Amino acid sequence: MGNSGLGPAFIKEAKVAYQGEEYIDNLRSFYIDYFKPTYFFYNDIRSGTVIQSGETITLFGVNQSADPITESIINDEVVFKFTYESAYGETWVLEPLSTVPARVSETELD
Repeated sequence: MGNSGLGPAFIKEAKVAYQGEEYIDNLRSFYIDYFKPTYFFYNDIRSGTVIQSGETITLFGVNQSADPITESIINDEVVFKFTYESAYGETWVLEPLSTVPARVSETELD
């Protein structure tokens, strides 16, 4: 996940959904619940995280392919969604399977 904007991106919500469970602003619990620590490394992005302009953050990485959740991620069964605010007060959402964030209006947030 990277910020190619002109200013910092302030994470407002980080959400992951898998097998009917949602983890909001607690990606660490998701990783611990479904991954074996020897198989992966992760970044616990949550509300309040700031991604500077030009910065890229690795959400997670898999060290070995033996972990069954690896197949689930490849098959798009794990869904990540990030909501953030720009330095200009604009709200943006990075939806699953999208590489470009979408601007969100105030009415869409309610």
